Amino acid sequence: MWIRRLTFTGFVAFLSAVTASPTDHVVVNLFVTTVKQDSPVQIVGFKLPDKGPGVPISEANKDGAACLSGGYCTKVLLHNTTAKEVKHIVVIGVLGDPRRDDDAEHPRPEMGVLPSSNWKLAPPVLLTANGDAEFGSDSLWPFAIVGIALLDTVKSNCFHFAVVVTRVEFSDGTVWTSDPKQNQMLWRNSTRQENTSSCQDLSAVEGTIKQLQGASWSGPPPSHSGSDTTQSYAVACPVRRVNDGELRAVCTW
Repeated sequence: MWIRRLTFTGFVAFLSAVTASPTDHVVVNLFVTTVKQDSPVQIVGFKLPDKGPGVPISEANKDGAACLSGGYCTKVLLHNTTAKEVKHIVVIGVLGDPRRDDDAEHPRPEMGVLPSSNWKLAPPVLLTANGDAEFGSDSLWPFAIVGIALLDTVKSNCFHFAVVVTRVEFSDGTVWTSDPKQNQMLWRNSTRQENTSSCQDLSAVEGTIKQLQGASWSGPPPSHSGSDTTQSYAVACPVRRVNDGELRAVCTW
């Protein structure tokens, strides 16, 4: 995927190549949130990165280790509510447009937020009994979510991404799994805290949205304390035309 191959030199060139166009008024909005669910491991919230990559993303996140430990990635904060050690966990994100009735019934793509392949980089015990931990996820880069949303089945300018725990494996061999049928309910319930007033009328910008070739990243995250924890965050990605003529939603970090 192109985000893995982006170089810092290319990034600087990209920034200088973004040009104004009649599409400047079009903005893609993203809202990322935790959900309330009956899971033995709870998602406490997120910690946003202090800065964007100053080196190629492929180097900043080499082998996934830098991202899993934090690096330039958003961290997912977890709490084990049980008296058992956790050795493995799967966390996904459910995506859709909260204004659409069909998405409310059947949210579209599901993305791995803490996929199982990452855990080969982690210690055998991820969460101690009644313990807390935090892990970085490159899937939570805003441009990664928006890029997949735009190029997948969700053709929209307003995205709601709900992060859900789907599987927990304990050191004693027991396993907890969520009911996949509950994902749409969790997603729908989590949209109630979103203010979609900043989302433009899709019918007015639909032509531009259909022309979008994906998403790009630009600049660091908004200034904040690295110790701050939030249960949700919003990102606005204005549409810009890049030097190859493609339209992209340009998201911060």
